[in-house]
Amino acid sequence: MSMLSRFQKMNPKVLYLLVLVVVGLPLIRPINLPIGVSRYTELFHSQVESLKPGDVVLVSLCFASAKAPEFYPQMVAALQHLIMKKASMVFVCWLPEVTPFTGRLFTDLSFDKRGLKYGTDYVDFGLIAGTATAMAAFARDVHKTAPADVRGTLVGDLPLMAKVKMATDFHLLMSFISIYTEDFIGQVQTPYKLPLVTGTDGVSFAGTLPYLASGQIRGILNSMVGTAEYEKLLKMPGKGTSYMDAQQLSHVLIITLIVLGNIALASTRALERSRRTKE
Repeated sequence: MSMLSRFQKMNPKVLYLLVLVVVGLPLIRPINLPIGVSRYTELFHSQVESLKPGDVVLVSLCFASAKAPEFYPQMVAALQHLIMKKASMVFVCWLPEVTPFTGRLFTDLSFDKRGLKYGTDYVDFGLIAGTATAMAAFARDVHKTAPADVRGTLVGDLPLMAKVKMATDFHLLMSFISIYTEDFIGQVQTPYKLPLVTGTDGVSFAGTLPYLASGQIRGILNSMVGTAEYEKLLKMPGKGTSYMDAQQLSHVLIITLIVLGNIALASTRALERSRRTKE
């Protein structure tokens, strides 16, 4: 039996094993395959790169927890950049289900080990309920809307918050958002003319593009591919790079199998025609 004939009769379990290996290995360790960087990611990166040490960034979380696999790697990459720029960070959640992710970020990025001091370098206000109404109130008067942080510390006892009384005291808005995008732009970004960069999921990406064209959004991370592009700019491969490596390799495997399968089929048919001709 020829090699091509054997290929046609290959046990499907072998194919599943190949897919498992091709997808699994990059998830364990990034291969860092070549990837282009979109204009949207470059714009996001340049906004963060323009920050000066001590500039205050509002990090806003508003997405369904089911979308965390897309958003969390974005946040890790973006916060690594903020830490590199020595920016100060104020965290706010507009949905209750995203509140656990801030604490996870502080742990995974080793804020304490990196020398970041809570209350001075970063503050977490947790959930501020009310979506559009809460956003407007927070932008108008931070201290009145958030009188205490997630730990119960009064806002007046947080050294960082002495520099932040209202939205105009922020140097950059950074949102990771899949819903209430219009509310955040309408209540916070537009009235105070603040630079805004946003991370979004693949489904919501197209809906954010008009805001980029209008200048209301200055840069976008588009789902996992945006994360991988950002990691490339930072030269720090992470989850985004791993996921895109796995995707690219799986596509190569599938295309290769399709090509080999068609070659095998064509060769088999040619052999059958040759036999019938001889008969």
